[in-house]
Parts: sequence; structure tokens; C-alpha cells
Amino acid sequence: MNTESSSLSKIERHKNFVIDFLYWTIIVACIFIGGKYLLPVLLPFILAYGIAYLLNKIQKRIRILKVRGCLC
Repeated sequence: MNTESSSLSKIERHKNFVIDFLYWTIIVACIFIGGKYLLPVLLPFILAYGIAYLLNKIQKRIRILKVRGCLC
């Protein structure tokens, strides 16, 4: 009985390892495919968002300085 239960747990551990390996392989493949095919399409939008974010920060600081009367 003991050898049967130990072989069962060994099979369960092997099955869990295979499932985990396939799970992470699929995730890595999706990230790779997304990076390879979607990044060139989305990169202009990502860069535009970053530039707009930085310009918005600069614009807010200029507006604060104008309200205080530092800039004429």
C-alpha cells in the first residue's frame, strides 16, 4: 500500500510540474508574440502618451508660476 501511495504522489507531482511548465510557457509565448507584433503598432501611441504627460506637467508648472506673478 505504501509503494502504491508514494507512486501516486510521484505521478501527481509530475503532473503538477507539467501543468505549471505549460502554463508559464504559454504566458512567455504570449508576451513574446505580443511584443513582437503589437509593440511596433502601439509604440507611437505609447510615446505620444508619454510626451503628452510630460508636457502637461510642464504646462501646469508654468500656469502656477503665472498665477503667482513670477512670469510676466
